[in-house]
Formats: sequence, structure tokens, C-alpha cells
Amino acid sequence: MRRKQDNRGFTLIELIVATAILGVVAAGAFTFMVAGANSYRSVYTNVSLQYAMQQAMGQMQETILDCNTAMYGSTVAGDDELYLLSQNPDKTYTLRTYTLSDGELFYQEIPGVSKGTSAADIAAGEKHLLLQNVTDFTAVVDGDGSQVASVSLSIQLTRQDKTCSGTQETAPRNRALLASTLANLLQTCE
Repeated sequence: MRRKQDNRGFTLIELIVATAILGVVAAGAFTFMVAGANSYRSVYTNVSLQYAMQQAMGQMQETILDCNTAMYGSTVAGDDELYLLSQNPDKTYTLRTYTLSDGELFYQEIPGVSKGTSAADIAAGEKHLLLQNVTDFTAVVDGDGSQVASVSLSIQLTRQDKTCSGTQETAPRNRALLASTLANLLQTCE
């Protein structure tokens, strides 16, 4: 018995229908992939903002805890600087500053500070970038009389359309004087 061979192939209609079905499936898969990528980007942005803020707050907390001489910061929310003066074991002083400028929070460590150190000397020191995308930084130093009782830190970061805020209150381990101005802080150096 002889078989009949059918070599006709697909018709044009069959090819068009198959291509349309393939296009619908590919569009659905592409939409799913784009949604997944956008979700990943959103979560990554949130996590990176939170991580950066926690790292900065942790560093500031350690500096506040170790401060043993004097502190100066805002007594009203909205200021953008914090100054911490510590006496070293060799009886010299180190000033640590946190300042906000153009959406960036800078850390500065100035060893060898004395009564003769001026604001210009401090401004001329090397600053290190601690945080970017900062929309608000507030450091409120509270005290009872002349001693620091606590420091309240508040930071808000914004990147793309995501915002992350954090607050932290820290009490210094050591007794530190509450300075009313930067000049007053520097006068505590012996």
C-alpha cells in the first residue's frame, strides 16, 4: 500500500494566527517582567535609603555616646548642624561636626582644637560625605542647666519618589557641657 505524501505546509491564515498568539503571550510576559523590575527597583531604593540612614545614625550615636567635654547644636528643630567636643587621653581636644549642605550631610573631625580655634579654621577642615539625598537634618541638644541630658536626631532622605525618615534620641555616657554657641563650645578647651 502506498502512502500519500502531503507537503503543503501551513496556510497564511494559520501563520498569522500563530504569530498573533505568540505576540499576545510575549506581551504578557514582557509586562510581567517590567512589573517585577519596577517592584525590585522600588524595594531596593527603600532598603538602600533605610540602610544609609541607619549607618549614619549609628555613627552619630557612637560619637554622641563618646563625647566627654561639650556639645552644641540646635535647641529648636530645623537647624542643620551638630558640634561635639571631646578631650583625648593626651589632654588634647577633638571637634567632630555634622553639617547639612545642599542635600548632603557631612562629617568632620578636627584634632588639636583649642580656645584659639576659629569658625574659619573649622570651615577650612576636610569634610567627609556621610549621607546624600538628605531633605532634612535636625539635631536638638537638650540639657538640664549646663549639662547635656540627651540629643535628638532626625533625618529625612528622599531619592526618586521614595522618602525615608528616622529619629533617634541618645544620652551621652559621659558628662558633657551644654554650649549655647560654637564660640562658647570652644571656650571649654583648657
